[in-house]
Amino acid sequence: LRRLLPYLEHGLQAHNEPVVDYVDSGQTGLVILTRNGSVVYLSDAARNLLFLATYGIFPVGQGSSSLPVTVPPVLQQLCANLDGIFQGWDAPPPTFSHTNARGRFVFRAYWLQPPTVHSGLETAGYSPADNGLIGVLIEHQEPLRLQLYRNLQGWRLSPREQEVGLALAEGLSQAAIAVRLNVSVQTAITYIRRLYAKLEVHSRAELLDKLRTPTSKTIKP
Repeated sequence: LRRLLPYLEHGLQAHNEPVVDYVDSGQTGLVILTRNGSVVYLSDAARNLLFLATYGIFPVGQGSSSLPVTVPPVLQQLCANLDGIFQGWDAPPPTFSHTNARGRFVFRAYWLQPPTVHSGLETAGYSPADNGLIGVLIEHQEPLRLQLYRNLQGWRLSPREQEVGLALAEGLSQAAIAVRLNVSVQTAITYIRRLYAKLEVHSRAELLDKLRTPTSKTIKP
């Protein structure tokens, strides 16, 4: 029984972990590598995303990183996976994702310039040439709740109305929203109607679409 305790603890922790919905933040970066995984080009955006994926935060007072960035070994592994698929081997997909406090970072490798392969029986069994170029696209995703909360700042809403907007986006019922706000169901409905009127929507789906779009529009209180 003592040996089973760590497994039970792990199972309970995994069960209680909240499910986080991620959406694209619009930040992407490109790394270009050779077929063997040597970096040829690293965009500034990719440098910043690699830094955030590694450390989770920029140095104090900086919105980007000018510090040296160590290219993670996973990029070389993605190149190896893509090359293996190219040669017909049983290789894993050329994708990888990493999550930390700054969100999810998705890495996808693809051929920019496939290596030259000489056809003919005399070259059977030989590896492709080393002139291939591989691009690794880094995409940053952020929690949906964070994106919605940031977009809500563009509207003149009270703190309670913002909280109601997030609750509606999460799919909570009117009764559940009332419990979260510690108010009556009728009061929660009043907040919902007021929010719909301010954002000029008529349903939860329209509300979510509106909140997914950044806006600086000013509306009447």
